[in-house]
Amino acid sequence: MVRQSVKDYYDCLGRREWDRLGSSPYEGIEYTITMHYLAKYMPRSGLVLDAGSGPGRYSTELARQGYEVVLLDLSDVQLDIAREEVSKLPEDVRSRVKGFVQGDISDLDFPTGHFDAVLCLGGTLSHLPAREDRERAASEIARVCRERAPVFVSVWSYLGALRKVLVEHPQDIRLLPTFMNERLNPEGTGGTECYFFTAEEAVDLLARKGIEIVEYAGAQGVSAQLREATDRCARDSASWQVWSEVLLRTCNHPSVVGASDHILLVGFA
Repeated sequence: MVRQSVKDYYDCLGRREWDRLGSSPYEGIEYTITMHYLAKYMPRSGLVLDAGSGPGRYSTELARQGYEVVLLDLSDVQLDIAREEVSKLPEDVRSRVKGFVQGDISDLDFPTGHFDAVLCLGGTLSHLPAREDRERAASEIARVCRERAPVFVSVWSYLGALRKVLVEHPQDIRLLPTFMNERLNPEGTGGTECYFFTAEEAVDLLARKGIEIVEYAGAQGVSAQLREATDRCARDSASWQVWSEVLLRTCNHPSVVGASDHILLVGFA
């Protein structure tokens, strides 16, 4: 099933989705923390599914590291950008990109037990507002994994969203009572269809599908909603080195996880 509103949203974003994670030190934290956990838990080699790949930021880096990757996304525009970025890579790296698939994470057209690792990053699972679709997608992610394959999933955070409204969208505070009941992105606030998770709820969903969560982290760490201060810190390289270490050492603290914009979960199928 093609979720047209989500597809349209990411089609319209175009290259902004590729640029986002490198647009500022603050935005780059999500990439740094995610890559930290990929380095910690990925197998030494194998075939990786990047489900909800967008323009392929993570896939291209994994291909550089020697993994074979398949990119899957709803947006043909984002996949076209991924193809463009892959075309810039050396030939031996390009050869490790095994496919660009337009598809839906709730209906993965791959054999059971096909992948050595699965990524579902950027809040892709949150773009399923209906519970039954989230349940089906989590089942599909588990199904296509080989036994004990690592799984990396990020979701939009419910508590992080409350903080984000206060800091970045105070005009929408009047919408919070409804949001707190439904945990869906309110109409008229920008963005696209989205369901916001607590960390406990995300852990439970994946665990019920056979994915044992071993660690989770806040993808923005203790910098969450501290955009200006974070970018200011990065202007001094010595200060930034210290703060980067602080981010990595504290991003998995329970008090930090839920307050971030994204919650990153790591488990094994």
